[in-house]
Amino acid sequence: MEQSGLSGLPEKRMGEKGDAGAIRDISGRRFCWISGLTKGTRPANWYGDWWLQVAHLSSGSGAMHRVNDRRAVVLLCPLVHECHVNDSERIAEKKIGGRSYPTIDASHLLWIKQIMDPGFYDPEFYSRIWTGSPPDPKRPPAYWMNMLFENTGLSL
Repeated sequence: MEQSGLSGLPEKRMGEKGDAGAIRDISGRRFCWISGLTKGTRPANWYGDWWLQVAHLSSGSGAMHRVNDRRAVVLLCPLVHECHVNDSERIAEKKIGGRSYPTIDASHLLWIKQIMDPGFYDPEFYSRIWTGSPPDPKRPPAYWMNMLFENTGLSL
């Protein structure tokens, strides 16, 4: 089976549990693709467990069939994963640990997927697993893009 240059996993497929170590940037440094936070950079107001998580593009609202396929996931920290909602225009922010954060939705994750994991960005695949049409990719809120830059130096 052909191996992916980014992860060493078989092309287009993830393990059953979606190991967070399977999805990396090309430098090999693992970080949240929205905030740039790493396993070792927990926010001061986060009191729960902290690790990088494989997150499905859709928030679980039934908008997308859940498949364990690398094309259908991104790498997020628990804070950003908690801010993942079905419609970020309807639910613009969430209060977590006494602080408000802008929410993200599938349109933002599709946008970041095409940049962070372009070899596994597959619009044709999304049209098959989405209920209805997948949303158009949209840049995540400036708050998150500024945090990504501050934590990684990536300006997107």
